[in-house]
Amino acid sequence: MPAPLRVLYASRWWPEPADNGSRLRAWAQLRALAAAGHRVSLLSFAREDGSAPDAQMRQWCESVAALPRHEFDPKSLRARLGYLSPRPRSLVDVYSPAMAAAFAGAAARCDAVVACTIEMAQYATRERQPPALLDEFQLGVFLDETRRGSAAARARARLRWRKLARHTARILPRFAACTVASEVERGLVRSVAPAYDDVHVLPNAVDVDPAPPEGRERAENRVLFAGASSFSANREGIDWFVRRVLPHIQRRRPAVELWLTGGGAPPAAAAGVRHLGWVEDIRAVVASATVSIAPILTGAGTRLKILESMALGTPVVATSKGAEGLEAIHGVHLLIADDEEVFAAQVGRLLDDAGLRRRLAANAHALVRERYDATEVGARFVALVERIAAARNPGGIPG
Repeated sequence: MPAPLRVLYASRWWPEPADNGSRLRAWAQLRALAAAGHRVSLLSFAREDGSAPDAQMRQWCESVAALPRHEFDPKSLRARLGYLSPRPRSLVDVYSPAMAAAFAGAAARCDAVVACTIEMAQYATRERQPPALLDEFQLGVFLDETRRGSAAARARARLRWRKLARHTARILPRFAACTVASEVERGLVRSVAPAYDDVHVLPNAVDVDPAPPEGRERAENRVLFAGASSFSANREGIDWFVRRVLPHIQRRRPAVELWLTGGGAPPAAAAGVRHLGWVEDIRAVVASATVSIAPILTGAGTRLKILESMALGTPVVATSKGAEGLEAIHGVHLLIADDEEVFAAQVGRLLDDAGLRRRLAANAHALVRERYDATEVGARFVALVERIAAARNPGGIPG
């Protein structure tokens, strides 16, 4: 068995509690590294309220450290000066000298570095640092913004995209490998950095029970959206569903209830809508619903809310954007609709047709087991970290 590696895991998001996609990804990767016997140092920014609960992190990591984070303020002096920088100005504004110093000190004691997201990538700048993996690199959300909003907003987004594309081509050579969540994202990376070829699709993943989740008791007429409304893409999607889609459903099915979970302010009050906020056991709530929805209109990545629903046997209706990046087929694993009336009709089909619900749930569960199981994806992640560390130490022994 190879000697344990010393791994610095640097995260934009404090992983605990795992209540959004990036935290869930970090949680799964830290668990996989610990299960493989590696010695992990976790370095992260604290949560938005300044906290850093670490009960589980202390079990998985040899050391943990959380630093305060300055949230991006587009009106700050540093952000305005960022217009003159070759880097996107959001990166200029949130850059933390304290994080840079902590990162450099921790990296010097490690055999490999994992920098999660483009924000953490800017701290992996030293020439003599250990081999580094850039994880969860996303471009799609920024490209999306160039096509939406007012003319002024699109112009700002195009400037940001041009800076980001050049910045990507500059920073990727610092990294021994890069991971993205979907083939869509890999294509975008290749389009802006064609000379860089060590890009791996490592999808978001969930824990999957081996047996299909049949026979669970579900609340009749319960539709669920599981996702924090503090995240703009979720907020936009749920506002669209409540205002434009839900009334179509309620006209035919007055008893339908929409349950919302996750942090952030709830949408405007509406009949039949219940906002639960953050819940301790999201799996139980997902498993209780008749239908799970992902009415996402913007953004990028693979939607853990869809994968969690599939793993728990709750059939899904999603927009094309919501299902983007998943190897899921309309009518086989889930239903897809982008028009408000069609989306409402697809939800209605599932509420009415138990046979359709069972068929989609069984197919989706099989897909998640094959492609998105956290144990298998975690093993691939660990193998990639071990590979880049071994490239520095050809004998496979950490230095």
